[in-house]
Amino acid sequence: MKDLEHRRSGTKEVQHSDAADVIQDIDVVAEATRACQMDPADCAVVVQNLRKTYGEHLAVKTLSVCFESNECFGLLGPNGAGKTTTVSILSSTLDADAGYVAIDGQDVEADRFAAKQKIGVCPQFDLVAAELTVEDHLEFYGRIKGIDPAQLAGRVRQAAADVGLDGDSFRTPAGQLSGGQRRRLSIAVSMIGDPPVLFMDEPTTGMDPETRHAIWGIIEKAKRDRCIILTTHSMEEADALCTRIGIMAHGELVCVGPQLHLKSRFGDGLRLKLALNEDGEDAAEKIIRQVCADATLVFEFGWIRTYMLPKEGIVLSRTFDLLESAREVGQIKDFSLNQTSLEEVFIKLVSEAEGAEAANE
Repeated sequence: MKDLEHRRSGTKEVQHSDAADVIQDIDVVAEATRACQMDPADCAVVVQNLRKTYGEHLAVKTLSVCFESNECFGLLGPNGAGKTTTVSILSSTLDADAGYVAIDGQDVEADRFAAKQKIGVCPQFDLVAAELTVEDHLEFYGRIKGIDPAQLAGRVRQAAADVGLDGDSFRTPAGQLSGGQRRRLSIAVSMIGDPPVLFMDEPTTGMDPETRHAIWGIIEKAKRDRCIILTTHSMEEADALCTRIGIMAHGELVCVGPQLHLKSRFGDGLRLKLALNEDGEDAAEKIIRQVCADATLVFEFGWIRTYMLPKEGIVLSRTFDLLESAREVGQIKDFSLNQTSLEEVFIKLVSEAEGAEAANE
């Protein structure tokens, strides 16, 4: 008990970034404060002031964050941002230098075995034995997870069915499965035993679009009644699956929140795309000035025009009415109005973080 109190004694207040002149984002500070005040029993995963160094390289800087049940949290960042190190610590495969981690209320450092019983891990690369069948894999990991032997066969069948491997593939050696089927097997292995927390490291890397969308459907179902922490380089995947996003750079979060919040807060505005009639250029110019006098033309090709609209001063209902009326009377062929994409937000924040890091060196 004293050891636990000692480890958590420094976690009640948010620790600041190593660079004294770096101002942390207000959402990141709020999330860190929430995490450091959170009772571990009230959240799927609680991380308080996590820190990890490799020699002189600081891989993770005082990271504090909570991951909720019924949530898919997307942990994004460029190579070297600290994502893999963070996930390795949370999944008990790597020791932290400092900080506190609880999985489903279980202190990871106090009892690693108990913590590991509460998690499932789908690594980036499939760790399957070519000679073992789907059934063999799931039975093996089911025993490791402590499933009642009387229930094991049924649970194995259900795990295979959940990922679409309950047909002919069930007794097929893994070496004879397609790449997409092996990925399904890795996901099934991570879910066997119904762990409350899943770690998924780039689960669809290298897949064709059809297989990728099939895996997305599996992950979407899997996040019900559990917490999923997902790393990916695909902004489309993060947008489709995640309920919250955290972007890391140089070992710390630079933003955190739902996608719409991040797009609204960090985006440059709205993108209006117009498809013009051959004689509609003058009409389009008149329409765009009615929509927003401060609109900026950012792309022009043939009869396509793309404008950037500022975030402030745009009344969406009026904007849509103007554009719809213009289309109905033939002034324009079509239009689309989009928020800044998650990819644009990612590039912007990572670039700013890189610039700040270079300035502090």
